[in-house]
This record gives sequence, structure tokens and C-alpha cells, in this order.
Amino acid sequence: MEIKTIQIDSDTFLVFKGIEYRQINIEDIVSLEALNKYVLIVTKDCRKFIIGCSLTAVIKKLCIEYIVVTKGLLINKKYLLELTKKTDDKDKYLLVLNDSEHTTREVSLYIAKNILEQL
Repeated sequence: MEIKTIQIDSDTFLVFKGIEYRQINIEDIVSLEALNKYVLIVTKDCRKFIIGCSLTAVIKKLCIEYIVVTKGLLINKKYLLELTKKTDDKDKYLLVLNDSEHTTREVSLYIAKNILEQL
């Protein structure tokens, strides 16, 4: 679902598609991911929205503390559930988010150290 325009209020995103709009509470944003000229927003109930602007533009307007996982992926600090070393590979970690699906991502040792430094 591509969103054509976005308006940001103090604590709410208003995302528009055609004549419909949805409100996204900024506190409910779990992650932001750059997708070329778009940004994928994932909320705590795992709803996904693609908006037509840059990640840099979104970050400037958000008032949340986020962790830079990679250059194009940010997560909201309050949704980091755990970061655990994989038992079968000492150079890999599992990043688990506290959303409705407990989203899991595999990250390198380098990225895991960067995440820990930002906490």
C-alpha cells in the first residue's frame, strides 16, 4: 500500500491514500526502513505503511529515541526486547523486537556492538 502524502502532527502521523487517511501514533512506531525513495513504517501491531519521502525527512520530524541498526534501518528504543548471541554462530546475534509478532532479525557482531553502544 503506497501512501501518496503524509502530514505530521505533534504525536500522530496522518497518512493519506486517495480520500482515506489513517492515524499512526508516533509512540506505536517500532521501526523505520529506507526503501529507495520511500520509508517503510512498521507499528507495534505489525501494520505496515510505505510513505513517499526520505528516511532523513521522517527522522527530523519524529520525537522518538531510535537505535540505528544499519544505515537504512532504525528501531524505536522502547521496542528492543532482546539481543542474543546465536548458539550455532558466535559472530551472529538475534535482534528481537517487542511488537505483536516479536519480529526477529539476524545481525552481525559489529552491528550488535553498535546497538549496545546506543543504549
